[in-house]
Amino acid sequence: MADRDFLAAVRERVVVFDGGMGATLEQFDLGPEDYGGLAGKCHEALVLNRPDVIAGVHASMVEAGAQVVETDTFQGSRLKLDEWGLGDETPEINRRAAEIAREAVGEGRFVAGSIGPTGFLPASDHPTLGDITLPRLVEVFAEQARGLVEGGAALIIIAPAQDLPTGPASPRSGLPFATEPDRLPGPPRAMGELPVGESQPPSTLPGRLSGPPRAIGEAPPGFPATITGSPCAQPPANTNAATTAAIFILVVAMCYS
Repeated sequence: MADRDFLAAVRERVVVFDGGMGATLEQFDLGPEDYGGLAGKCHEALVLNRPDVIAGVHASMVEAGAQVVETDTFQGSRLKLDEWGLGDETPEINRRAAEIAREAVGEGRFVAGSIGPTGFLPASDHPTLGDITLPRLVEVFAEQARGLVEGGAALIIIAPAQDLPTGPASPRSGLPFATEPDRLPGPPRAMGELPVGESQPPSTLPGRLSGPPRAIGEAPPGFPATITGSPCAQPPANTNAATTAAIFILVVAMCYS
């Protein structure tokens, strides 16, 4: 569909993304009843209980000039939703979040499916943080991505991909749509055709994906991100350095590929 061809759009013009969903929702006076009776603020629960609030946030972003809006699913993986007792609602929350965004933005704009951290780092030797396998991560990302695509997402944004194993797991999570349809049935539009963005925090720590400027170009095989960027909460100097390095690497790659 022409209105979902995100890569064609960015080749032609600057495409503006929306602002932060979570920070915006914090400005609302919402109570436990809005979150389905939860004793806390699980913003993803609003997708089911207050879709009007989520739709309103998307509409305000479009009114401010956004051409891409991200779904209210930053903590919408089964691992994170399990913490709220909502794990079984994972497919519905992600699908419905994308549908709400799709309905709010109208034609000519794009919905980005938002996938945030799971709370685990497979490269870590910490008994809790590292207590997950790469196949399990792929499974978790795949379930979330499937719901987002079914709901109408034109691209997937994973943020932040903080260590090397996590990064490849997330873009690869869509591959079973194309390669194993019996295991993870998805829409005819293969995930392999969908742009995948990775938000990588600048860091010099071993095993982190960004690090020194050349690290982005040294991402391991199986890391097919279409778009790369720097996440929020980064000082301008860090963001500028990482962005400059990424641009240089991409230019060199295009010149010599």
